[in-house]
Amino acid sequence: MNRLFKENGEKVFHDIGKINDDNFEEFRNFLQVILGIKSEKEIEKPKYKNKLAQRIAEKLAKHQSEKKGKQTSSDDDYTLPNMIVKYCTHNKVGINILNVWDMTYYQFMKMFLEYRMGRQADINDMIAANSFSFKNSKDYKPMEYMNKIK
Repeated sequence: MNRLFKENGEKVFHDIGKINDDNFEEFRNFLQVILGIKSEKEIEKPKYKNKLAQRIAEKLAKHQSEKKGKQTSSDDDYTLPNMIVKYCTHNKVGINILNVWDMTYYQFMKMFLEYRMGRQADINDMIAANSFSFKNSKDYKPMEYMNKIK
């Protein structure tokens, strides 16, 4: 049972980790941020149980903002709009910008993960195909990189 007490006119939760009518709105807001429906700026700031919890949350938020600041190219920016554009532009299974909306969020995330692994395999195949000659099998020395460069 989640007990709600009023201290100085503010709600304070004493049983943490349970979702009910008292904290459902706050839970829903955070879930919308995680799914990319809302930004963190659109939700109210949470009330913390104590100063330690507040310091930890502030450190995590600071780390996230620093991490976002370091991303320079759009290829490294894995936001949902960028992922949709990249997937619809380069896929080989017929999903495009017109029909990607028929997928659920979780289906899309799974397909995007598979797409990334497939792209990496394609790149590895291209590197292998252009790294050695098929004319003479003795030309291919897979352990050559282990030799000491003189």
